[in-house]
Amino acid sequence: MSRYERARIDLREQARRRVRAATRWAALASGALAAAFTVLLAHQGAAAAPQPTSTPTVAPQGVSGPALAPPAQAPSVGFGNGYSAYGSSGGS
Repeated sequence: MSRYERARIDLREQARRRVRAATRWAALASGALAAAFTVLLAHQGAAAAPQPTSTPTVAPQGVSGPALAPPAQAPSVGFGNGYSAYGSSGGS
């Protein structure tokens, strides 16, 4: 094996070691970043949840609250352009 071939093999081995080290660092960094985002999003979700400010009160027996009124108009199921959501525009 010539000196030139030996130098090429050594350079290739050094490059492999550098790539292996870079891959290892990238894997560690991505794992740490994923863990940081998980913690951040978990805390953000807990902070965004509404917290009750007081305990709900229960009306005494025999006393009822305001009655619920029916809606003024029934909700529409169509698309607003004369076509039904069920494939028929009505009729017989």
